[in-house]
Amino acid sequence: MRFCGAALAGASAILAASAALAAEPITLRLADNLPPTHFLAKYGTHYFMEEVTKATNGQVKFEYFPAEQVGKAKDMLALTQSGVVDIALIVPSYISDKLPLSAVVDLPGSFGSSCEGTLAYWKTARDGWFAKNEFQPNGVRVVFTYVNPPYELFLSKEGAIRLEDVKGRKIRSVGGALDITLRSLGAVPVRLTAPEIRESLSRGTVDGIVFPVPTVTSYKLEGLIKSVTVGANLAGTATTYSINEARWKKLPEAVQKAIMEVGDATTRRVCKMTDDDVAKSYETFRQQGMTITRLGADDQKILDGVYQQARRDWAAGLDRRGKPGSEALKVFSEALAAAK
Repeated sequence: MRFCGAALAGASAILAASAALAAEPITLRLADNLPPTHFLAKYGTHYFMEEVTKATNGQVKFEYFPAEQVGKAKDMLALTQSGVVDIALIVPSYISDKLPLSAVVDLPGSFGSSCEGTLAYWKTARDGWFAKNEFQPNGVRVVFTYVNPPYELFLSKEGAIRLEDVKGRKIRSVGGALDITLRSLGAVPVRLTAPEIRESLSRGTVDGIVFPVPTVTSYKLEGLIKSVTVGANLAGTATTYSINEARWKKLPEAVQKAIMEVGDATTRRVCKMTDDDVAKSYETFRQQGMTITRLGADDQKILDGVYQQARRDWAAGLDRRGKPGSEALKVFSEALAAAK
């Protein structure tokens, strides 16, 4: 009996120690390049952190470093890989040399809303083709994602916009597929991250930007642009909050489960709220006197040709480099079709 009692006591001690270890407080360092007013920060980032903390009964807490406090937007992947931060906002288009395949989301005319693009990309980036071919080789795992609503053209010139207006003009680009699109329209793409845009517009370094509609107010650009298109659908951009894979593997299984469930809810929440903001943003532009242009039939026909050519050129360019560009385009197109 004494032996059984000792054994039971030992087992209880082990279980108690295991429970204590499982509930050990965890602090995750999360960084991004977003200003506090950015809709993704308001709708997504804070929600994600708060809900993960709730879902883990306070076990997981976050140290948050916004607005490039620990590094530039283009450095976020490297900061995550090195362990300087655990989770970061990684924009594949800013580092297309490291994450070239996700630029398929940047291709023009691909989808009509944020949620359409977001849910298709999330399905493949979370645990599908893009997870295996893009993120795993870079040592990170996507915990939630967001695809901007279709990008429109904003110019510093007043008046209605026609496609011929962009010829020879310097237009902000994120690189990759958008470079191809702008060159097809005769524009000169200038690569800038979002935090660099305001200064570049104010100095005249660029004549305009291709940008998601709600983000204009987040970066307070309204006074620097006078005209905008509606329905041009010139690009999209995938953004991901991704965690260092080694750090992920050290997390308890229950914490991993909570993070992914909250990540899914955050992904769906952000795209829905952003789509709602598009119409509100255009109304704000009208009130501020900005000229809003829906391109005519002739210009739209030109754009349709640009869409198709951009897709072909982008996929072929990656294929030539030994990257599966054509396969990435096929995977994302199928995911879009399935999401409709």
